[in-house]
Amino acid sequence: MRNIILVLAGAGLIAACTSATKTDEKTGVAIPGDWAGNMQRMSKVLDQLMPYVFSRNEFHASSNQDKVGRLIDQFSKNVHVVETHVGEKLLGDDPMVKYNLDHLKDSASQAQEAFRDGHVEYARNVLASSVGTCFNCHTTTQLGPETGFSTAQLSANFRLYPTEKADFYVATRQYDEAIEVLESVLKNPTQFEGQPHEQVAAIKKYLSIMVRVKSDPVRAARALDAFLTNGKLPYFVAVDTEGWLKSLEAWRREKPSRLSALSQAQALLARARKLQSAGTYQAGYVENLRATRLLHDALKATKTNSEKAQIYSLLGESYNVVADLGVWG
Repeated sequence: MRNIILVLAGAGLIAACTSATKTDEKTGVAIPGDWAGNMQRMSKVLDQLMPYVFSRNEFHASSNQDKVGRLIDQFSKNVHVVETHVGEKLLGDDPMVKYNLDHLKDSASQAQEAFRDGHVEYARNVLASSVGTCFNCHTTTQLGPETGFSTAQLSANFRLYPTEKADFYVATRQYDEAIEVLESVLKNPTQFEGQPHEQVAAIKKYLSIMVRVKSDPVRAARALDAFLTNGKLPYFVAVDTEGWLKSLEAWRREKPSRLSALSQAQALLARARKLQSAGTYQAGYVENLRATRLLHDALKATKTNSEKAQIYSLLGESYNVVADLGVWG
């Protein structure tokens, strides 16, 4: 959903501003100075914390426990000063703003307490889930740049594996880097041989970026086609991927539409239902990803309660299909 955590994870959203307002370069949205200052402070903490959150080995390492604990404490402290009404002013009348900000605060407190009590993996999962949900908003709004956080400051022996690195890049809006990592996995799926669910997860993460962020069916189709040339794919992985490839190719052939965002989304969902009835539940996956982006656009534009209700209902339908993306959804 249009998630307030976008602003939390966008390190470059506010350059260094604590003045009355700051205008976002892309959108022209005026952002209050107190919000800007809070985001700047939080981004500094996240810049150090997030590599550990996405690396299971480093988060658990005994040599890192003191540093990780301090960073969690600082993050929890900072997130509790973020004001809901400012987020609503920036992102519009979406109930997910308050819900997700409240959830973020609760999660930060849970992670803090769990880490202190020795439940390290639980704390990591809570942090990864709450911070990673920034992807939702990053793909449905245009606030803030796509760069900011970096792995450049990490030591050469910092353990961050390909899928973990992709998670990190997505959560920090470095989509080109995430695409590069995931495409390397799709070109060489044998590195996950014997782990078909990892292969599917990599494809879905890749599709989520290419559909919702890049809107590039050509490149996505090329990557999936290369993946399918591997002869060792499990049957269900190959079948689902072939279906998604057909959806991408159909999208590529589409002509520009003059329909409203809502009407386009309705047409896509109708097509998805037809594909699902003829195949598997996952057959309309690409169509549902496309619909979520259009529906969020429509939600931001509409002023009528009846249309909002209709959009919320359709969003619920779409997110049921892409629910296994978790924080990527």
